Amino acid sequence: MAEVKWIEISVENVLYVDPDLTEPVAGIKAYLRRLEPFEGKIKYDASEYVNPRVAINGKTAMLTYNYHSLQKNPKGGFRRTSSWNTTEVYRWI
Repeated sequence: MAEVKWIEISVENVLYVDPDLTEPVAGIKAYLRRLEPFEGKIKYDASEYVNPRVAINGKTAMLTYNYHSLQKNPKGGFRRTSSWNTTEVYRWI
């Protein structure tokens, strides 16, 4: 499976909101700067998307889900390494 590069699916006026930040990251250049320190540092073997829901209104769609990244354990199973509540908004352009 190909790695998704979030910057490739983002528009110039992207707005990124993170509870660890004091204010949203506005614009593609600021978003790139936000992602740079994480490049090549986030490792996982699988992903789990739990409770996905989509709401559509005209040319806009909102996707919400709980995201879990998983790593293989020595016995061959998986263990959860992170859990996020995620909301993404898409617009047909």
